[in-house]
Amino acid sequence: MKRRINSLMIIVVFISNCTPAGSAISDFTAEMYSICTFDNEYSLQDWSNTTADIETLNAALEILDSSELSNSDMAFKGQCLTKLKEVSEAEDVVTRVLDQESNNLEALLISGRIALFQQKYGKAIDEFQSVIEINPYDFTSYYLLSIAYQNVSNIDASLEIIQFAVQQAESIFGASESGLVELRPDEELIYARYADLLFYLESDDEAAAALIHALDRNKLSEILFEKLYDHYIEMSMYQEIEVLRSEYCQFNLSEHCG
Repeated sequence: MKRRINSLMIIVVFISNCTPAGSAISDFTAEMYSICTFDNEYSLQDWSNTTADIETLNAALEILDSSELSNSDMAFKGQCLTKLKEVSEAEDVVTRVLDQESNNLEALLISGRIALFQQKYGKAIDEFQSVIEINPYDFTSYYLLSIAYQNVSNIDASLEIIQFAVQQAESIFGASESGLVELRPDEELIYARYADLLFYLESDDEAAAALIHALDRNKLSEILFEKLYDHYIEMSMYQEIEVLRSEYCQFNLSEHCG
């Protein structure tokens, strides 16, 4: 039986962007900016805000609502609203941005994420493809596009797009000789996504090889280390676990290295 990719089927990732100069967002506290930014993986079922999160999100929105907003600010407002689960209002905000600036990358990306939330996978695919056409190195969009394709049962396209993303990443980032240069969060995720798809297709050896390759490029990645470790545990590959620990635990802070 094929392994399910429970979390990756519906994960939505928001990678932090730099705050534009003169932006209303410059009035945010660090906590406000952080809480409005999805900088980790969130699944639709498990995603929840604490009371403090909600208060911070509302405070951030008050600043935005009291300011004259650029299209980038408006797109960020859509992101804050999405984090607050005010998806309908977020969609309205992002639509207004795209009506004025159809190639606004932030708005297209948020629109795609909202479409994923709403299970409008065709729209999500269109939005992520638009981002990639404008910026072929937007790895978050490759990642999310792969998820959207899988949700419409197009596994071939899902795998093809993530393989291309890995090639793109390696072509521009290369590899450090020491393997101690930390991967960008979006680059790390495409490697994890690639391995998960290979596991799903029961290409376990190829998936493990892809993770080892990625770890050789970045020995500091806890995400990739733990994914490979968990695979070895599942398959009772104890000798491989010892090799993995001996080669990477001197660099890695995973709980499995304790």
